[in-house]
Amino acid sequence: MVDLERLNSISDYLLEPIGNPHSNPQGYHGDYRLIGIDGTRFTLQNTTAILEKVPKAKTRNSPVGDGLQEVAFPQIYASSLVELGAHNPLAVSVGAGGDCELSLAASLLARLGPADMLMGDCLYGVGWFLHQLVGTSQCGAFLLKVFHSQTSSPVRRLADGSWIVEVKVRSRTRPAKIIATHRVREIHYAVESTNAQGELITETYRLWTNLIDSSEHPAQQMAELYNTRWEHEGYYRELKLEMKKHKYLSSQLLETAQIEILSMVWASALVARERQRIHEKSASQSAQSGENETIYQSQSIRFDLVRENVTTLWRLFESVGSIISEEQYQGFVDKFTTEADTFRSPKRRRRTCPRKIRQSVSHWPKVRIRSESREPVLITVLERAL
Repeated sequence: MVDLERLNSISDYLLEPIGNPHSNPQGYHGDYRLIGIDGTRFTLQNTTAILEKVPKAKTRNSPVGDGLQEVAFPQIYASSLVELGAHNPLAVSVGAGGDCELSLAASLLARLGPADMLMGDCLYGVGWFLHQLVGTSQCGAFLLKVFHSQTSSPVRRLADGSWIVEVKVRSRTRPAKIIATHRVREIHYAVESTNAQGELITETYRLWTNLIDSSEHPAQQMAELYNTRWEHEGYYRELKLEMKKHKYLSSQLLETAQIEILSMVWASALVARERQRIHEKSASQSAQSGENETIYQSQSIRFDLVRENVTTLWRLFESVGSIISEEQYQGFVDKFTTEADTFRSPKRRRRTCPRKIRQSVSHWPKVRIRSESREPVLITVLERAL
């Protein structure tokens, strides 16, 4: 059996904020720390013990046959809170097979505080999650993308074109029953972009926020701020591509798979701390020497070198940890982590091949034509359609 109490105590110790407005300005909106909430799926192995507890999902995205097809591997969900900008996890909830992403996310809301601003995609822009957020957390502010089918009733228009609306929350088991009503500020905006063929594409979006003051928090600024939420996707990329060797987890049991996911999150938190330490030291050295170094360059470090050094220090501790004193061992640690330039990754070269989204088809042609556009994206606030 998994000792959840011990695992949660480790998470409480390791997962805490590390940024501040000075070292992580892109992770703040005014006095609010930007916190992303999102979920992802992890692929498990096809072992008998796992399949007894986690059945395989059904999908229509199959290149062969019609109807629902069974996926190749079982999967479980995990949801997390991430400190944006610093890419630092603050809380994580791992499913047990049948748990959905929304329920896992709701269990994390108690970790939010008055200084936090929660940001989520359209999965969280529904009445039920809004009700959970308002009722079970002390979150200071939120900015949620609204699901397209979610309805709201206008109350009054604000000066910047946004509206105060009422959202009726329906029971998840009895949709005809209204269990609560909440007032939020709703922002409508359009995003205009150009595709590779030069065609103008316009998409419309809605946002909910509890920041009512339109003069202090203009709708245009809030719409542009929502782009910051996509950093959470970058965090998951780091977690799933750099923290493990295979596309599926190595565990043979569901319980050990949960521990493996938690271990990956803990490791990402340690890497975030080390990245923040190197960034702050590099910024301090640049300030003393009069250099003007960008935040992105100082935060880009090589994870493989950090892992190699940590492995060396761990083996050293296993060999002589009982012989040398704690001060002596700390001296070795300081020696290994003194020079920030040791871990800094070089500037990335320009992409030579085009970005392309592959579809689930049987034939995989080579991509020979560049398909992305370099035209700027325009964000425009819209009037609410009554």
